[in-house]
Amino acid sequence: MAYARTIITVTDTTGWMFVAKLPTDFCGAPLNETVQAVKALPWQTVGTTRVRRFSSGPGTASDCEAAYKPVVALRAAEPGPATEPFTIDTTVVPLRLCVFTPDPANPIEAGSATLHIGKLAKASTLDGQSAAALLSTLAAAPAATSACADEAPFATITGKGLPELEVELGGCYRALDGDSLRQLDAATVQSWHLL
Repeated sequence: MAYARTIITVTDTTGWMFVAKLPTDFCGAPLNETVQAVKALPWQTVGTTRVRRFSSGPGTASDCEAAYKPVVALRAAEPGPATEPFTIDTTVVPLRLCVFTPDPANPIEAGSATLHIGKLAKASTLDGQSAAALLSTLAAAPAATSACADEAPFATITGKGLPELEVELGGCYRALDGDSLRQLDAATVQSWHLL
């Protein structure tokens, strides 16, 4: 688990500065007592400097992540049996879809293969019969059994009370349902027009 660093630079009246190192537990998490003490300090903003933009465009408006791991391909690269697939409630609406395209500048290792973190390309909402049809297709899809290493854009699908699902929009056309890979067909996925 990663924790955001709390960086506090202390400056005395002569201009001498040092960076305070906050105590952590054995897992690297900041101690709760320390976090509460830092929050209790009086703070006054004297200036701000923009360093980096973390989200913009479709991510800001849709609540999608700016980047996402290619979890379908990562699971496919892992050995071992899958767990039982989820029972997918096909009545959940609306669905939020976040579409990601592989970012060549952001590689990630998966066994002997190199994949790429997905960069948010599009966000949309699916409702009514279209949402029900998509979920019904995922629920009825058989287990993926063939080996395939093609990398492609992918989408995350979420809805109220629905476990997150991931779908490859090209390449191998698989879906990840918990820890279980399901096989979709290209014509069906392309008919969703998610790209």
